[in-house]
Amino acid sequence: MNTRAKGNTFQVWIRRFLVERGWIVRNFPLTIVPIVVKGKKIFRPLKQDAWGSDLIARRPGTLLWIQASCSGGIAKRVEEFKQYFSFLLPGEQLQIWIKTPRGIINISEVDRELGIAVPLGKIIRGAWYATEGIKWEFGEEIKS
Repeated sequence: MNTRAKGNTFQVWIRRFLVERGWIVRNFPLTIVPIVVKGKKIFRPLKQDAWGSDLIARRPGTLLWIQASCSGGIAKRVEEFKQYFSFLLPGEQLQIWIKTPRGIINISEVDRELGIAVPLGKIIRGAWYATEGIKWEFGEEIKS
């Protein structure tokens, strides 16, 4: 499976994961389109991201702008979000979901004021584990 297919499969997984938890999700997968250059047909990727996001998830009071990746490079993704978001509306969050080779998914929130990604938690085998001191469950406070 090539990198593009892995990324699209991961986006589909994120969508399913969030929909199961009550979110409405819009996915923007990478597609390939044929074009003709100098009489030859070649295929080019057509980037369809919405303001640097691969997915947008919403629920009453919360809107998630999500970048999904199967490779590292969080700083690069923070910079891409900075291009589109100079401010956030109440209830909006910028998130980066990175799938590791071992299948663990690290989720970070981009702190606009500091310009860094702050770890929120991990998804391991479909279960959410919040970072110590963070009380967040996909937009809702965890009840003690």
